[in-house]
Amino acid sequence: MRRVVLIDPFSTGHHVSYARILAKGLRNRGSEVVAIGDPQLLKGLGNLIIEGVPLELQGKGEAIIREWQKFHYMQVAVNFAQKMKPDIIHFLYLDRFALVLAMSGVLGMQYRATLHWGYMLPEFLSRPLQRVRAAFEVRALRRLAARGFRIIVHSRWLQKSLAERVGHRTFDFVPYPVEPHDSSESRLRARLLRESLGLPKGSRLVLVFGGTRYDKGVDLAVKALMHLDTYWHLLVAGKSESFDEVTLLELARRHGVRERLHLHLQYIPEEIINDFFLAADVVLLPYRSIFSGQSGPLTLAASLGIPVAAASVPVLAETVEQYRLGVLFPPEDICGMAQALRVLEEKQICTLQSEFCRDHSPDAFIEAVMKSYVSSE
Repeated sequence: MRRVVLIDPFSTGHHVSYARILAKGLRNRGSEVVAIGDPQLLKGLGNLIIEGVPLELQGKGEAIIREWQKFHYMQVAVNFAQKMKPDIIHFLYLDRFALVLAMSGVLGMQYRATLHWGYMLPEFLSRPLQRVRAAFEVRALRRLAARGFRIIVHSRWLQKSLAERVGHRTFDFVPYPVEPHDSSESRLRARLLRESLGLPKGSRLVLVFGGTRYDKGVDLAVKALMHLDTYWHLLVAGKSESFDEVTLLELARRHGVRERLHLHLQYIPEEIINDFFLAADVVLLPYRSIFSGQSGPLTLAASLGIPVAAASVPVLAETVEQYRLGVLFPPEDICGMAQALRVLEEKQICTLQSEFCRDHSPDAFIEAVMKSYVSSE
């Protein structure tokens, strides 16, 4: 029986659902699963794990987590993990931790690490300081690869691009897992949600979902409204980050679209997330060109058969084109964004929903993870 230790210092966003799908799949295939990480993550895993070690990351929640805080966290986490005599130690979030792991001297075990973002690639770098740090990140990945780390990514484009800079044997492609729950209850709640917005008859509702980080471009979506007819409305749902309610409302007022902007800037429980998607006519991904990872809203929209208008950044474009999920537009092009939404109104998009759901099912995800686990055993 294989024993796997999962390590993740975070529990926000998709961290809990991701870890839960992985732990459940591993357990169903006969593995013992131990988890080390944020207490809320462990709570979400429940009885899927045989043991949980709560370990909080100092500085979590602050604007910047210091490198020494990350280093200390990983040292302690690996220490705990090694005492459990695992067959595999899997870091579920390598992003921004590659440098500290490369310096920590981890050796002598089977390691896997999931890298969700390609932020160190030239395509996503605009400032000299970013390029300097990115060069160190790439060297860190090479060092980890030399120690036997295998790195899991959720994009073939990302796998290819990183392989060109680090080493082609290091990266394993694994499809991002999606567990859609398109229930009649969700559809009823979605209708009620839409009604609660007070939309005029014949309105089209665009959803921008997720935290309002700068790279996700919610401000661009608000500006795009002024290029659309008045029956277009925008719902922004997710945690307030770079842009808060006051900022977005003032932006909408200045552009004459205040009455067509609807905000729900708060934590949304996992069990009602689908309600927001099912209430929308279109899901908009207005991301800036610096966005370098996979998109949870994209995968959810695809699993539910809702068309998307998406910025043509590499990882998004790869998925949208492969499964015919909607229309792409140039990043940061507000007029192009509005035109993409109009195109979706004018023509029916026949998404390859069944193919997407098959390729991104929990079973497909686990099979690919297991293949990575056994690749160097």
